[in-house]
Amino acid sequence: MKAPLTFALTMGDPAGIGAEITIKSWMHLSRDPNYKGCLFLLDSPKRLEKIARMMNYKITIQPIQNPNDAGGVFKNALPVFPIINDDFEAVTLGIPSPDNGEFILKSIDMACQYAMRGDVHGIITNPIHKASLKEAGFQFAGHTDYLQHVCKGKDRAVMLLANDYLKAVPITVHQSLLSVCQQLTCDDIIETARICHQGFKKYFTNKPPVIYVTGLNPHAGEQGHMGSEEQDIIIPAIRQLQLENIHVKGPFAADSMFHEDSRKNYDLALCMYHDQALIPVKTLDFRNGVNVTLGLPIIRTSPDHGTAHDISDKFIADGASLTAAIKMAYQMAKHKNV
Repeated sequence: MKAPLTFALTMGDPAGIGAEITIKSWMHLSRDPNYKGCLFLLDSPKRLEKIARMMNYKITIQPIQNPNDAGGVFKNALPVFPIINDDFEAVTLGIPSPDNGEFILKSIDMACQYAMRGDVHGIITNPIHKASLKEAGFQFAGHTDYLQHVCKGKDRAVMLLANDYLKAVPITVHQSLLSVCQQLTCDDIIETARICHQGFKKYFTNKPPVIYVTGLNPHAGEQGHMGSEEQDIIIPAIRQLQLENIHVKGPFAADSMFHEDSRKNYDLALCMYHDQALIPVKTLDFRNGVNVTLGLPIIRTSPDHGTAHDISDKFIADGASLTAAIKMAYQMAKHKNV
């Protein structure tokens, strides 16, 4: 019998909702006849057992010693690879602490090492709390930058937001609108489009993807009457990409590019800034959004939400986004391995 596609799931911030949504997602996926993969969590088995009891969930947490063990366990128990001493179960939900940083990063590091060695087919990351990690000496802007460092990625890591209705990439991410206008370049657009083109062929489509590009200004600049960025930066980038046989069109006015009929014409929306990409994705399907990182040498997906410390001890979190992230990693791995 062929071994199932296997994925490593990181613990995320242990004071957040990661353990809760992991338990909920495992319960859903282990009973889903259409999900043929398996996964294991890098965490503390005793901590998971404690949280399951607090949730009043009667499930089995099964410690494993090797990624290959997950396949024989997954349908009947949640496989957990122990990376933490048993006293770690004393972490207080809702209260992030820099003391947790060592184990959060150890979970990410081990998941990446497994994926780089081919022991797993990809990783899914639970949300982290950047502020408490920075207090512990974390030197990276965020999760994605750290993953690129650990995986020694040669390309720039690109954030893709995805659900069943839309896939969108912001060229600039956590920047103010003022800095976007000041810093956006032709090279930014070209590099991002190239990475998306290669990533889509590798993980999503059997043919080169069609990429629609938004304008930066209202009405895509109205031929320079509402801003010059389209004429000076975006259009030259599109022309260069077209010379490389990358199927890019635009720039299109962002206010009309995301309705149903328009979305039928493209595989990916390439957007100029954070909210231009995230607003339509989250509006179309808030619960099932997935954060995918393109440009890494491994598959990485994540739920499109944070640690939710304010509700982490109430056990009311929705596991849908994590479930969607696991399913998307599975589909990406299937496409890659065809």
